[in-house]
Amino acid sequence: MEVLVNGETTQVNATHLVEVLKELGFEGDFAVAINGEFVPRSMYAEQTLAEGNQLDVLSPIAGG
Repeated sequence: MEVLVNGETTQVNATHLVEVLKELGFEGDFAVAINGEFVPRSMYAEQTLAEGNQLDVLSPIAGG
């Protein structure tokens, strides 16, 4: 399936968010939004993606 990940069109095999993140190699601390809506970490395993979804994966940045 084709999704947009951090602005880049990407092909993924998985449909559940937790599996897509693993497939794409995301590890550690980060926040995720699908189509601009924040997804709590507790929902990663239940959240499914559909063709064309926009996925934003954001890492924390130190500073202020």
